[in-house]
Amino acid sequence: MINDLLQTDQALADLGLVGLGCEKFTIAVYIANRPPLLEYQQLNQLTAVTTGEIANIGYECGNGWRKVCNVYAKLLYA
Repeated sequence: MINDLLQTDQALADLGLVGLGCEKFTIAVYIANRPPLLEYQQLNQLTAVTTGEIANIGYECGNGWRKVCNVYAKLLYA
């Protein structure tokens, strides 16, 4: 049922899904904080990650954010 709901941006917004990732996700991980960059403070929907975006977050926001992304990547790989 949830896969049917996740087909439109409006359905994602109605579910309150805000963050970075694929609209057709099968695993979701929640983190309470956003990277302290202006574009993420204004984020109000689920948005696909672009090439180099995670590297940029690590570069702009520090090693802690790079580690967060690495931990989630390892979790998904496992």
